[in-house]
Amino acid sequence: MEILDLVMSPNATTYDIWTNIENMSRDNKKSRAVFLEAKFRNINQGDITITEYCHKLKTVADALGDVGQPVSDEILVLTMLRGLNDHFATMATLLTMQSPFPTFIRVCSLLLLEETRRNNAAKSTTPITALVSTTTSTIDHRNTNVRGARGNFNGHGRGGRNKGHGHGGHTE
Repeated sequence: MEILDLVMSPNATTYDIWTNIENMSRDNKKSRAVFLEAKFRNINQGDITITEYCHKLKTVADALGDVGQPVSDEILVLTMLRGLNDHFATMATLLTMQSPFPTFIRVCSLLLLEETRRNNAAKSTTPITALVSTTTSTIDHRNTNVRGARGNFNGHGRGGRNKGHGHGGHTE
């Protein structure tokens, strides 16, 4: 059933319909405020991104303002920090100690930067490990039998034929 069906009557004017809708809305404000307040206080980040978490908090805070129960920026920030998951525990502690106390927008920005840093760090460790593993397994040892190479030259001593072995001079 639509709201219009509830407030319309056969002889109602537009003004009557509008007044009925306004009265219904006003009557529901307190009960909606109670529901929204509980919802706001129980929002936790869980496994969602910082962007999703900020949006969720802001949406409910704005809805509370719409029903006559505005949420201050400080309460919004404190609620946000309280509900962060364990990955951001250190950030939450540091942000509460800032003076002046940070705004909601500032906290969202700092948390987004931290989330991006953490995601990039997690992505970059895997390829480096794979690169090191691949590089060490494909080292080429072909230079060991090339004249002038640093390795053994034909298996004789320190890299040169007849050097230091008491065979006299060097003949080619």
